[in-house]
Amino acid sequence: MSMINNLPQTDFSVFRQLIIECLKKSGGKASRQKVLAFIENKLSEHFLPGDLVWRNGTCEEAWRNNASWVRQKLVNEGFIDNNAPRGIWKLATN
Repeated sequence: MSMINNLPQTDFSVFRQLIIECLKKSGGKASRQKVLAFIENKLSEHFLPGDLVWRNGTCEEAWRNNASWVRQKLVNEGFIDNNAPRGIWKLATN
């Protein structure tokens, strides 16, 4: 479990699993908004206090920013295509 300001947050592995699940169910690609809506639908009743902290720097709740960080990690690992159009999250084809 990740922590920010001593508040518990959802572990990044949960976001990883849900991002991949959403993309697979969406034919391999989806907009950031669609992926975040999918995550929110799955976790809405399970978010931890730290997930709901507003981040002024990104103008969004922590969980949304954390999901984007997980997406970047998936890009770095070669699971998500870094050349997809801006705002589109796409599984890499290896």
